[in-house]
Parts: sequence; C-alpha cells; structure tokens
Amino acid sequence: KKIDDLNDDQKLLLDAIYSEFATTIEETFQEARQSGDREGVREKMRGFRMEKDTLISDVLNEEQYQIYLEISKTRRERGDRKPPEEN
Repeated sequence: KKIDDLNDDQKLLLDAIYSEFATTIEETFQEARQSGDREGVREKMRGFRMEKDTLISDVLNEEQYQIYLEISKTRRERGDRKPPEEN
C-alpha cells in the first residue's frame, strides 16, 4: 500500500518530521554506544516513535493516517526503516 494523495504541504511537513526523527535517532544511537544502556535507548525510541506518529497524525487526514499505520506496522515487522510514503 501507498499513500498516493499527499499534497505539497503534507510532503514538506512529512519530510521535516522524518528528517528531525532521523537526527534524533542518530543522536540516541550515539548515546547508546557511549552508555551501553540498551533498555533505556529502547524506551526512548518508543517515545520518539509515538511522538513521530502523533505529529504525522496531525499532517495526514484520517484515511491517509490509517494507511500510514498499516504500512508502518508491516515495515516494523520486516525491519524496514524507510518512510512509508517513499515506496
């Protein structure tokens, strides 16, 4: 599945959300390498993912968001890290 009907504003906002999320993840992984606290990092990642999903829900309409959730769930199960709207 794919979200086909994103407008330009939605695309810009989603790009910004994913960019910020990628930066945050990289910083968290660096912190984890230094501290060795994998469980703490896992908890932070869950929080970041929830925050990202909330921001995305504000950008997408209800139908788009449901597709996003389906795609995200499938990708998490497969371990795919690319943003859903890019495929």
